[in-house]
Amino acid sequence: MNKVKIKYALVRIVATVVLTLVGIFLKPFTFLLVSLPLLIRFIFLFGTSCGREITNYKDPKQALIIMDVQEDMCGERGMYKDYLKFLNKVNDSIDYAIRMNYKIIYVCQEFKIIEWPFAALVTGGRLLANKDGTELNRRLKIVDGKIFVKHQQDAFTSKEFSKYLVENEIDTIYLTGLDAATCVYRTALGGLKRKYKVNVVKDAIITTNGILMKHIVKKYIKKGIGIVELK
Repeated sequence: MNKVKIKYALVRIVATVVLTLVGIFLKPFTFLLVSLPLLIRFIFLFGTSCGREITNYKDPKQALIIMDVQEDMCGERGMYKDYLKFLNKVNDSIDYAIRMNYKIIYVCQEFKIIEWPFAALVTGGRLLANKDGTELNRRLKIVDGKIFVKHQQDAFTSKEFSKYLVENEIDTIYLTGLDAATCVYRTALGGLKRKYKVNVVKDAIITTNGILMKHIVKKYIKKGIGIVELK
């Protein structure tokens, strides 16, 4: 583990310890009032958005969506062991999308500066807006696609993202990126609620614990999310 990873790990541990100590020394009601903003933020982060269902387009389009492939998350200072192999697969999916004339969309996660205590708990302080590390991974193939910023796990919480899909009459989306258990999953559910045809590119997603991937894929299938593979 390099120095940057150690720093993020320590920030997360310290934030957790501080919150625990506050909970021990404050009265329950006072602690609830103090921690309420954090609790509300957690609910929003892990929630799935609702929105207007799309219509039947005369000439529907398809889009490849690359989720949160940012330096802080899957670069050298990130939290994924096999990120290089994963990045190659994501780039392969982009090459395929180009050949198929799909729209290509990049989505990035950011936390506002005032949300630093929350970011410290969730990511160890990663992905703070206007800080190094929020940029797309330098090994990721960047084409003339759209880049949208989200503040929750579900990309459909970004009004600009949702508007772009509707304006371009996209009815089928293919999701790649990270994390398979969180942001990719929540975005897939957000798409289903709006009646998109949602697919996940199995070999171009990643999670921090690869052992759980089979369980995650089964959960996708149970929810009606399509599973496709590059090969």
